[in-house]
Amino acid sequence: MMKNIKTIVCLLVMSILLSSCENVLEKFPNDQINETIVFSTVTKANGVLMGVYNEIAGTSYLGAGLYLRADMKGTDFRAIKPSLNERNPLRIEYEYSETAILNGNAFNMWSSCYKALNNLNILLAKIDEVPGDDGERNRIKGEALALRAMIHFDLVRTFSYPWIIGNGSSQGIPLVVEVTGEAIIERGTVADVYAQVITDYKAAEALLSPVENSRFINKTAVQALLARTYLYQEDWANSLIYAEKVISTMGTGSLMNISNFTRDPFNSESLFELDLIHPNNSVGSSAISAQLTDDNGGQEDILATLSFKTLLTQFADDPRGQFFQPDRETTNSLSYAKYLDVAQEGSHNVVVIRLSEVFLIAAEAAARSNGDGASYLFELTQRRSASYTLSTLTGDALVDEIAIERRKELAVEGHGVYDYIRRGKDITRVASDHENIPLNKITIKFDNYQTIYPIPIEEINASGMVQTQGGY
Repeated sequence: MMKNIKTIVCLLVMSILLSSCENVLEKFPNDQINETIVFSTVTKANGVLMGVYNEIAGTSYLGAGLYLRADMKGTDFRAIKPSLNERNPLRIEYEYSETAILNGNAFNMWSSCYKALNNLNILLAKIDEVPGDDGERNRIKGEALALRAMIHFDLVRTFSYPWIIGNGSSQGIPLVVEVTGEAIIERGTVADVYAQVITDYKAAEALLSPVENSRFINKTAVQALLARTYLYQEDWANSLIYAEKVISTMGTGSLMNISNFTRDPFNSESLFELDLIHPNNSVGSSAISAQLTDDNGGQEDILATLSFKTLLTQFADDPRGQFFQPDRETTNSLSYAKYLDVAQEGSHNVVVIRLSEVFLIAAEAAARSNGDGASYLFELTQRRSASYTLSTLTGDALVDEIAIERRKELAVEGHGVYDYIRRGKDITRVASDHENIPLNKITIKFDNYQTIYPIPIEEINASGMVQTQGGY
């Protein structure tokens, strides 16, 4: 791969192996570690996989960075006034002022994701030869394939234009699917990346078992992520097929309702979530909750908009409207405490995908293919408020209604701006909600180059890649 990615292969792989297998490798200095030791048993190979889970749970990627970016660039959240706290990466993204050099969290996410991909490829290259139980070996292989698919998907939706622009013909991101020492600077198309993502997910689906422990990626989560992938690819039929597989496994009874709605970890809707409550996994003051509230020393750099609060509190019995608490800038209680600081030290799990999203995926996929999208939507909304009724809308009007429910249900879960640009919708902010940004940043065209990240300048300089995206 590119020289910078190649450097990650050469210099960083052993650090993640060490960090994930300290009990196995602690007696060996770095320069004496070798793959024969690391892959001598399935237990030790599983340690490598756990290291990858730790990497993707970091604040550069799923632990905070991707989720905060998604909502800072959308309509429903804003940065706190600069006079109270100036956090450049968040404000850069909020104001759509990214450049190839000043790029918010782009470099950190890029580096973290490719580090994880390289280690997954090393694991996948070795796992078939590792002595041990066949079932365990297949599980490890399946999880590794699924994580590789998920990371590539998140990279392509963040660093490349959405499918709707050119039907996947736009420039993609480097695909890393094998261990190589070669410097490869070419990038295929978005369609190439989606094809690999789907291939990896389907291979993982065949190896994994349905959800029992949502701390780790599993067959049901893979099917849910395939439904999400096909939705982004505008393959409505396959998106609905995979959403229905998940619904068949989980049942409507697993959806939380008004009386049992909870933010607790590993609740009945959980399909895959990252366990960050354990002391060894906590991201502390950099956690999402620390950016959204000032509880237990949090920074509260991000507030919900008043328009979003009005939307979420539309119905008094909707439990999602109970997340708001007093903030330090306004008198409107715009601090959005969706993520509970469980251990009072910035610790909380991060949901990768849950059942309510799958119902919303099914609703949209059905609505876009002349199916009964309203019924899927109502299965969810009737469990959020008694005031909801079965929608009588169809077609684009129903899709717009579903999009509103996605804003309500999936806020700060990694959707935000992506839900606008994948549908070809401009990001239109309410001016009174966003008084501290330039007027030309109130409405952002869905194909604006700053809706996606630039390839980091560090990567361009290291690899010799001469072309990045759009206006960058």
